Parts: sequence; structure tokens; C-alpha cells
Amino acid sequence: MIVLRHLLCGLLVLGGTAAWAQDKDAEKTEKPAAKKSSVELNDARGKASYGIGRNIGNQLKNDELDVDVALLAKGISEALADIENPLSEDDFREAITEFQKAIQDKAASKNDEFLKKNSKEKGVKSTDSGLQYQVIKEGKGKKPTAKDTVEAHYKGTLLNGKVFDSSYDRGEPAQFPLSGVIKGWTEGVPLMTVGSKYKFWIPSDLAYGPRGRPPVIPPNSLLVFEIELIDVVPAEGKAKADDEGEDEELDLKVKKKVGK
Repeated sequence: MIVLRHLLCGLLVLGGTAAWAQDKDAEKTEKPAAKKSSVELNDARGKASYGIGRNIGNQLKNDELDVDVALLAKGISEALADIENPLSEDDFREAITEFQKAIQDKAASKNDEFLKKNSKEKGVKSTDSGLQYQVIKEGKGKKPTAKDTVEAHYKGTLLNGKVFDSSYDRGEPAQFPLSGVIKGWTEGVPLMTVGSKYKFWIPSDLAYGPRGRPPVIPPNSLLVFEIELIDVVPAEGKAKADDEGEDEELDLKVKKKVGK
């Protein structure tokens, strides 16, 4: 199940670097400053134990899972102590299903509320699919089709403003086939002309849906992108781009700029 897979990811010590990085990033941006921890870490066992706990906590926070922390800790301690489990497997599965539905309903309600309000903002337009966009700058070049490969600069954020990917931060634009990215890009980018810069609000069902892209993008996330369309890649450029390695971070299947 989705929630269980996300939680188990936090238990993997060697795979916990992303969650740890999120924790450190939060310390840099949090206002006011985070409270100081009173925990004493004197040896590798203690540091590893605390680190695993932090990774679990970061994953739960990132996925916005409203768990009972005291019962979560109790479950861990009693499992380690081989105490009889009072919860049957059927009861657990039923509870997880109900818990997931509550999370999905909450996220959907939050996203719908935002999109409804945002649609009334000056300059914001909506498509039949629910995609919203705003023209920041209109170019004079040609428009790509959903089958083209394009070159673009972009920045992607969650609804809370957290940046999860940015070609600007990498210092170079990217090339990607519009047939191989999330639906919101496939629909949205062809609205643009070369030289344009648009802002897009992409509903979850046009992005990564209930699966998300953990630990970077939580399930049912509404995504916000600023995209600057630089060029439509000619056929020979597209062939070269297709030979390049893919950026696996977000499944956007972004291709690095040809010649770079």
C-alpha cells in the first residue's frame, strides 16, 4: 500500500539521505528558528537510532500523515520487545484503507479550494482539464505540438512554495519530449510560443496523482511550475536528445541541453 511503502522508506538507513537532506533544508528556512534538541548522542548506535527516527518523522511530515506519535512509538517498541500484536491483519488493512482515504480526501479538498480561489485571480486562465496558467511574458515564436521536443528553463514548487526541481539552479535549460512528461506539461507547454514564460498550476491528476514521487513530491500534490520556452528542438536535435541520459529525479524525462 502507498502509505506503508512511504513509511518503510524512512526505515532504510542507507536510503534515508533524502529525508535527512529535507530536515537540514528545513533548518535553513524555518522561521522562527527551530527549537534545540535535548537528546544526547554519544555513540554510533545512538546516532543511528536517532537518525532512523528523524527519517521516519521527516517522511511522515513530508507526506502530511496525521499519525498518533505516541502509538507509533509504542508500536515500534512493542514489536522490538516481541509483545503480542493486539491488531489483526484484517483490522490493520481496513484501518490503513480508511486512513489513506481520509488523507486523499483532505488533499483533494485543499487543492480544490486553492484552485477555485486561484481561478479568480487576475490573468489566470483555466482549461477544461482543470489546468490553470498565467502568462508572465508572451513570446513571438512558434508553438510546439504535444509530439515535439522542446528546450526550456523551469522551476517547480509545491503549493507551500518548496522548490522540488529547477533547471535554473542547475545553470542550464533542459530538453524534453512533450509526449513523455506529466500530463500538465503535455497540455500546457503547447499553449506557449517560443520566447514565452508561463506559470502553471497543475492538479494532482495531471501530475503524479495518489502515488506522488516520494520523498520529493507527496501524494496528491498540486504542482506549480514557471516555464520559459526557449526553443522547439529540430529533428536532428531531438535525435541527439533522445540519446542522452534521463533525469530520473522526477520522471519528467528531462534531457540535458544538446552539446552540453
